Amino acid sequence: MTKQIISDTITINKPETIDTEYIEKELKNRYNEPLRWAIIESTNDTMKLCITYEVK
Repeated sequence: MTKQIISDTITINKPETIDTEYIEKELKNRYNEPLRWAIIESTNDTMKLCITYEVK
């Protein structure tokens, strides 16, 4: 079975206090097991993330 590595940008709601657990929970709900992620932009209400994940 061929696997693909995908990189994308997404926007999630910004919690009152930013912590890794919140971000990883949000990402796992959408992408199962993300390989890596980084915050690339933050506004009052949202955060833009760069995420890399595997598709089987």
